[in-house]
Amino acid sequence: MLDKMRQDSIRFVLSLWDEERGGFRFAHGNEVTLMGTAYALHALEFLGHLNQVTDADKKKMISFIMSGCQGDGTFRDMLFKEEMIATQEHDVEYFEGETTCFCQQALDILGHISPSRKFPKKVLSKKKLLSEFDSYDWKNPHLNSNRVMFWLAQFVFEIERHSRNELIPLVDAALDWIDDNQSKLTGLWKGNLPVSLSAAMAGTFHFTFFYFYRHRPLLFLNRIIDSCIKLQRDDGLFSRNQDVGQTCLDYDALDLLAKASLVSDYRQDILDNVFQKAREPLKELLNSDGGFANCKFRTLKNQKQTFVAKYHTGLEICSCDTSESNSFSTWFRMLALVLTYSENEIKKSSFVFRRLPWLGYHDIDAIKRSYRGNSTNNKANVIKGFQNIKLVEGLNRIYTDNNSNEMIVTFDVKTCDQTWVQINTGTEILSEEICSNSTLFFMFDINRSFDIELISEGSYRIANFEAIPKIG
Repeated sequence: MLDKMRQDSIRFVLSLWDEERGGFRFAHGNEVTLMGTAYALHALEFLGHLNQVTDADKKKMISFIMSGCQGDGTFRDMLFKEEMIATQEHDVEYFEGETTCFCQQALDILGHISPSRKFPKKVLSKKKLLSEFDSYDWKNPHLNSNRVMFWLAQFVFEIERHSRNELIPLVDAALDWIDDNQSKLTGLWKGNLPVSLSAAMAGTFHFTFFYFYRHRPLLFLNRIIDSCIKLQRDDGLFSRNQDVGQTCLDYDALDLLAKASLVSDYRQDILDNVFQKAREPLKELLNSDGGFANCKFRTLKNQKQTFVAKYHTGLEICSCDTSESNSFSTWFRMLALVLTYSENEIKKSSFVFRRLPWLGYHDIDAIKRSYRGNSTNNKANVIKGFQNIKLVEGLNRIYTDNNSNEMIVTFDVKTCDQTWVQINTGTEILSEEICSNSTLFFMFDINRSFDIELISEGSYRIANFEAIPKIG
């Protein structure tokens, strides 16, 4: 099934190519553009088709992309005009960063290294870089986390392709800044402004690949899992409104869960159901031309209905009807679908992930390596029975005696700061936030095991842990 969809998607993407100009359209009816070309090449790489493209055709593609290269190493589409920006939140600087990143990666896909980037002074010191990040409008982390991603992707490109190792401290400083803006309770972007869980999720996704590039673990990974599971809708996808699916949000959430599942066994049975639930609605977005749509249906009065709306990636020159196939949705939809399958199935497949930390990156070995020997390992601290229990910060899995049934569990938390405790019984999740010394009391049914997770902002210790059978 997946291989046929892969072949169909290749057929669609190739149908967007303008052989004479060497570039691709975003969708049928569009002009040939740099972004349309970059999306198509990312898709062809992931679909495992690059080795079928002739050297002569690759030269045409490289020539088309390089026609947009500016003197400072940035890229700009010759068709781009400010009045073509489709929203009020996007701006010229945003598209300069986006187009540059996508063109650098597209050329890398073709085996051509783009010229070295001349960065503005405002991002060339840790203090100035973080000040730049702070200046973005964080009421919308979904959008503006992209701006951070664009800078980091360009830094890493320079480090890896032009040996500019002096930029590594800027990447590390940025990751420290992201850690400081992460919620311990949701695992997602927090910042200093209230935002929806969905927007925080999308913001977090744009940062993750740089952690694995620097062999750093994502903090509060199990909270990230909880948050993404909450965002899955009854239709199996992750949109914010009545639409059945949204290209970016569906991929973002499933990518976070897929990467988390490689290094954490937390709620694994539920994750398997999440992935399975997402597969069919993703497949339904495939069109007869072999490409994928952004969205085909809305749920109105509990019924799926077709609708008409424009879909774009911020520019009018890359737009189409939301139910129409386009190169960006085809790439992201296939990525999301593949990530719902197991690690072994992915390794055996013909799909090719991006080598550099960027959209489409899924280096399984690098992700696992980021957690080896790290104190924030998300695997469970296993405890058998109730004798000499010692809980650690993070996930504790307690296995009971086989003859245990309903239990009363109590324990004292001695803390000088805020501690958050979550009990996962396997059938329900019980949470408590503690701001001072207190005794927690829980009663629940136990079959074989239950999890206790501790997250603390200060020092704490557990005293007088007790679990006894309930009488009567």
